[in-house]
Amino acid sequence: MQRIHLGLTKGRSRSKPSAAARSLIEATKHLLESLSPREITTAMVLEEAGVARNTLYLHFEDHTALLEVALLELFVSGVRNHIELLQDSLKKSRSKNDFIKRIANVVELTQSQQRRDFRINRCRLIAHSERNPRFSSTLGDAQVRINEGFKTFFIALRRKGWMGKNIAPETAAVLVQALTLGRAIDDFSSDQLSEKAWNEAFMMIITDVILGDPSTRLVK
Repeated sequence: MQRIHLGLTKGRSRSKPSAAARSLIEATKHLLESLSPREITTAMVLEEAGVARNTLYLHFEDHTALLEVALLELFVSGVRNHIELLQDSLKKSRSKNDFIKRIANVVELTQSQQRRDFRINRCRLIAHSERNPRFSSTLGDAQVRINEGFKTFFIALRRKGWMGKNIAPETAAVLVQALTLGRAIDDFSSDQLSEKAWNEAFMMIITDVILGDPSTRLVK
């Protein structure tokens, strides 16, 4: 049986996970909700998935490769959801002010404490890639495509005439991701900012820098 590789770049073929492989991936993702990659052992995954040890090696090169697939799936699905929320807001907006209100709701959702685990897992992902050249390359390829997804959104926003001219779509794409990841700094603080304070600052950057129009700033 063909093993699953981390072929997530465009143009690179990859096999669809079998039911057994999928159970291993989902078991690993579940364990990652409460444990770091270093804490997860093969025995823990096998017990969680309810499969025999040889099943793992039929589908993955090794335990690390399984961890990488699970980590990358969590990362990509979370960011994809963020992009879809932005796209949906743009599609449903009838005016720039309407768009601003919808984006404020997206910011409240994506920056909330309920998304704390996603931010922390993304930090873990980056740390893991630093120690693993194979995964670093794969993560880099995935990040390129994620940047393209955000860039496409900002290009559509510019075509609407709702984006400022002093920032390029590709720069805005990286900026919003950097802000979201940066929220993790406060996640670990013993004296955290209020969500309201953070969201207002985030929206100020969106209106003043990305939209280039401070007059659109929401006042609550």
